[in-house]
Amino acid sequence: MRFAAYEALSLLPAHEGAFTLAAGLTDPVENVSVAAANAIDRNFNHILEAGIKNMIKDKDDDAQKIVKTIINSMADKIFLSLASEVYFQDMVIAHISRVHVDIRKHYAKLLKKNNQPEFADMIRPVSEEERGRPRVYA
Repeated sequence: MRFAAYEALSLLPAHEGAFTLAAGLTDPVENVSVAAANAIDRNFNHILEAGIKNMIKDKDDDAQKIVKTIINSMADKIFLSLASEVYFQDMVIAHISRVHVDIRKHYAKLLKKNNQPEFADMIRPVSEEERGRPRVYA
């Protein structure tokens, strides 16, 4: 039910419902929090940006969950608005190694495209050449 509600909210202008959308990021059901992140990303504005920054700046368990949700939902507008914040970068780096390589490539490309090559280099997947050949001892 909550999932459907956030999906419906994503289709409406979110000026008055900003708090409701932001609160959905901490929902215990992953599909619901992803739907909330997608709704926020579609209706992104400075009010939502400020609210999310406020929710994650303490780097607590809820903040970690919110950052994980932003990454997994591929909410690019949210991600880019937070990318210059050191506290966000720290949480992304802590989580990014556990996501699919295509998501890591997506965000590295997005960051480079938006003039943040240092952060992009921190999260991009390591290529086979950079890792070197595996050593086999017999």
